[in-house]
Amino acid sequence: MTNTFDAHRLAKYASQQGKEGIFQDFFRAYFTDGRHLGEHETLIELAVQAGLNEDEIRHILAGNDYAAEVHADEEEAQRLGATGVPFFVIDRKYAISGAQSSDVLLQALKTAWKDYQPLQILNGAMDSESTDICGDGACTIK
Repeated sequence: MTNTFDAHRLAKYASQQGKEGIFQDFFRAYFTDGRHLGEHETLIELAVQAGLNEDEIRHILAGNDYAAEVHADEEEAQRLGATGVPFFVIDRKYAISGAQSSDVLLQALKTAWKDYQPLQILNGAMDSESTDICGDGACTIK
């Protein structure tokens, strides 16, 4: 267990710099390499490897930059019912908590896709030849 608050603050900054992939670097460092993401030197090393400016990273970690944004994310996660990490939300309707198999993720995506249906016109008034669904021209868009 480690406090990843500063890693999340740093990820907010990285995202603004076009380096959204830093979260993947953090996940790999923590889950695969056993790195401690609560240590600033680890975060600095990973951020520099991702192409971020070391002085700017040190400045961010020494202060409270992006703290409000991370707190807002925490509040939203609580509202959505996050209970584990990772926590995926699909279309703000489906949630997957904790590490899951690719089959579970695929099933959730299929369910969300099936549930999402574009608007379908059921009255039959509009066919491929006509753009006037009113019949008398009163609602034709010009």
